[in-house]
Amino acid sequence: EAHDRLDALIARHNALAESIRSPLTRDMLRHAIKGIGRGVARTIDAIAAAGSAEPAVVDRLLAAGELWSSRLVAARLADGGIASQWVDARHVIRTDGHHRHAAPDREATDRAVERSIRPALASDRVVVVGGFIGSGPDGATTTLGRGGSDYSAAILGASLRVDEIEI
Repeated sequence: EAHDRLDALIARHNALAESIRSPLTRDMLRHAIKGIGRGVARTIDAIAAAGSAEPAVVDRLLAAGELWSSRLVAARLADGGIASQWVDARHVIRTDGHHRHAAPDREATDRAVERSIRPALASDRVVVVGGFIGSGPDGATTTLGRGGSDYSAAILGASLRVDEIEI
């Protein structure tokens, strides 16, 4: 049943991808949707094999929605002529590695923002980063818990030293 629901989600995201006019952007988006879906399928299989889901596995599963939605938003912006760049939140929001309720590692996040987000902003691009997810010191996907998307915005705003964020 989980694989059937996954197939339906992939089909829904691919249907949204069809609205992208640029063939190159559309193909890149379809490829991303497919790749994220493969990761979800492997996670479903891991849960089925184990008979339950460890917090780290749940975090990987929960990340899919943010990855799909942020890729779609970035593709829509690009298709509308807005210079944009998608950045994987797991490469920017660095955490302590605790699954399901990770705390940000402020110094590691600041370094990642300087490496990946600030150069894109300096090139006058809109940067699209999903919320709610990050990664621990070992690179494993983590989630920030309830309210994590708003928290992600606050973390990035602090790292960028902006005067305000708007949610």
